[in-house]
Amino acid sequence: HGTGGAFLVVSDTIPAPEGDAVCPMFIDGPGGARRLDIVSARPVRDGLLIRCRDITRREDADALAGTTIRVPEEYLQPLDDWTFYTHQLIGMAVETVSGEPVGELVAVMQTGANDVYVVRNGAGKEQFIPAIRSVIRSVDPEQGRMRIDPLDGMLDGDGDRRPTALAPVSS
Repeated sequence: HGTGGAFLVVSDTIPAPEGDAVCPMFIDGPGGARRLDIVSARPVRDGLLIRCRDITRREDADALAGTTIRVPEEYLQPLDDWTFYTHQLIGMAVETVSGEPVGELVAVMQTGANDVYVVRNGAGKEQFIPAIRSVIRSVDPEQGRMRIDPLDGMLDGDGDRRPTALAPVSS
């Protein structure tokens, strides 16, 4: 993209301004956060095609590649039940339904079928938790807590169902 300063944002949650309204966004860069005003946003195959008031040249748009964009929360669109913005999840304390700590949610991987939450325990080991209703039992962004009901063998040291070695099969 980049034509006329338009650029692709891999997101479907940035709001499209209506009429003459603008939506502020902030780009984190080496000199600190830079404010840009979104004047239009339209869905395309891989995300949103954004136009901003101060980005008018392809070179300016190209300079934004790989940056993180933040939009003030009051401009974000409301989400359906059981749908959360990534920033609401990162940093959450994750525990089992019985109250055992699992770790801190540090990343969200988008896999296509369902998201996978990366949870790091106190020893630095990462666990991969599928974002499916049978596993994720509650999410409380205000309290910063997620409760999970892990499948057998999902967490390290959990269950005895994982094979420790493969043996040859005799015929």
